[in-house]
This record gives sequence, structure tokens and C-alpha cells, in this order.
Amino acid sequence: MKMKRLHRGEKGFTLIELLIMLPIMALVVAAASATMIQVINSWRTGTHMLALRQVQTAGYWVSTDGLQAQSINTTDPTGFPLELSWTTWDGTGYDVSYDLVGPTDNLYKLQRSEGGTSTIVGQQLTNVTACSWNGDVLIFNVTARAMGALGEQMETRTYEIKPRALT
Repeated sequence: MKMKRLHRGEKGFTLIELLIMLPIMALVVAAASATMIQVINSWRTGTHMLALRQVQTAGYWVSTDGLQAQSINTTDPTGFPLELSWTTWDGTGYDVSYDLVGPTDNLYKLQRSEGGTSTIVGQQLTNVTACSWNGDVLIFNVTARAMGALGEQMETRTYEIKPRALT
């Protein structure tokens, strides 16, 4: 059996060319699929990290001030506004309050106020964020929700703060 040679003007691929092209195409498709999976997972991780950062930042501020508090007042069942006050060793007095501001799109911001200055210390918080004071321990429950390309991610933390001044 004699193989026929292609002449100019004839079009097509030989069997050998096709057999070489198939594994190369399979490698290209596998690499593209792996890249897409990695991108999708990074979006999910990024959204989760955003919610986690909001929870941690809010927890940091309430914990830091709560540890110093000599007086803690909450007037609402949600615990907000939360009013903390203390005096340092040199006689400097501090009055700090926390309040949930909002809602905007059913999400709240945690606002810290001290001496006429207000700062947002947590964003994208849900309405289940609350404080309670039992006379011994300040319990701060915070939940953040972040929306990303792949949907919603939630993060919740509970901080139990025992003020040093009350121990």
C-alpha cells in the first residue's frame, strides 16, 4: 500500500498531526480549567476574608475598650448604645460609646464615639450583632455578611470581655 502525498492546493491534516495535536489540546484545556477553578475559589476566599476582617475589627475595638472599662452601661436589649467609661492612672477620663448605625441594605455599621469624634469600626454587620452585660462579663456577639460574585459569606464571633478594672 502506497501513501498518497499531498500536493499544493490540497487541504487537511495527516493522522500523525492529529495524534500530536490532541494531547496538546488536552493540556491547554486542563490548564485553563485549573485556572478558572483557582479564580472562582479566590473570589469565595476574598469574600469570606472581607466578612472575617469586619468581625475581627469590631471585636478588637470593643475588646480593647471593654478591658479598660470601670463603668459599663447598656440601655437597649440589643446592648446598643454601649457606653464604657474609665479613668487612667494619671486621672484622664474616657467616655466611649458604641452604636449600630443603619440599616443600609439590611446591614449595619458599628460606630465608636469618643470625645465628639465618631469612627466606623465595623461594617456589613447583621442585626444579630448584640452586646450584653451581666455585671461580670461583657459579651459581644458580632456577625458580618459579605456579598461576592459567588454569593453570600457570613462570619460570626463571640467575644467575652472581663474588664480589668472590675476584677
